[in-house]
Amino acid sequence: MSPRRGLPRRKGNQDASGLLPLTPLACSILLALVESDLHGYGIAQRISARDTGGITLAPGNLYAALDRLIGAGLVEKAAASSGARSARRGREYRITPFGRKVAALEAARLQALVRMARRLDLLPVKPSTP
Repeated sequence: MSPRRGLPRRKGNQDASGLLPLTPLACSILLALVESDLHGYGIAQRISARDTGGITLAPGNLYAALDRLIGAGLVEKAAASSGARSARRGREYRITPFGRKVAALEAARLQALVRMARRLDLLPVKPSTP
C-alpha cells in the first residue's frame, strides 16, 4: 500500500472510513479542534502541549494540512468574531460534524491497534501510571 500524499476532496455522502488512516498531523489538528475553535497559532500551541515527540510542526506544514482538511470537509473556517482581539488572533478554524465522525473512527482504529499490540505482548496489559 502506497502512502497517501493528502486527503481527497469531499464528494457528497463520502464514507468517513475511506479517509483512514489519518496522518499524525491531521489527527492532531482534529483532536485540537474537538475542544474549541482555534486560530492557527492556537492549534500549534495545543498540539505542542500534547505532542509526545512525533510531530514536526512548522507554519507551512500546519496551514497546508488545514487546507487539505478543509478540502476533505473535516474542518471549516469559523465565522469571524467581532472585536479587535479576535482580529489580532487571525482566522479561526472549527471541526465539522463529518470531521468529528472521522476523528472518532480514527481513534477507534488506533485503539484496536493498541489492543492487538497488548495481545501480542508488545505493550503491557495495563498502562503504567506516572
